[in-house]
Amino acid sequence: MSKYRIEIQSSVYRQRLVFAVHCLVLLSIWLVQPDSFSYQYYVQLLLSFLCGLSVLWWLMRRLPKWVFLVSENGDWQWAEDGVQEKMLARQSRVTAWVLFICLQDKLSHRPAERLLVFRDQLSELNYRRLSRIILRRQADTG
Repeated sequence: MSKYRIEIQSSVYRQRLVFAVHCLVLLSIWLVQPDSFSYQYYVQLLLSFLCGLSVLWWLMRRLPKWVFLVSENGDWQWAEDGVQEKMLARQSRVTAWVLFICLQDKLSHRPAERLLVFRDQLSELNYRRLSRIILRRQADTG
């Protein structure tokens, strides 16, 4: 059976999601009732500073490209040498914007890895291809 080579790249959607979560954390830090404890203002400033550093780190770092091979029946192989072959689990899900990919060990069928792949991390062809493989894997009964 032929295998498709797929590259996962960095995502603008992921960056926006991380930024939104950090904004919610910052908002929750400052919505605490004023004067709940002594030195609260300084603790809020410190936590806000740490949250800001975390946002900068997330936005400035470049994620490496992940490359893998996947077959029509769900066999998954990372491009690095020496990595054990895995299989798409039936728990994987497809949405319009995100693929929730669950990988399991091919021999023991134990959960191995979970990936969250946004639509803009793949080409349109590869997103559709991977979606089709996941849906076919979900429909398998054997």
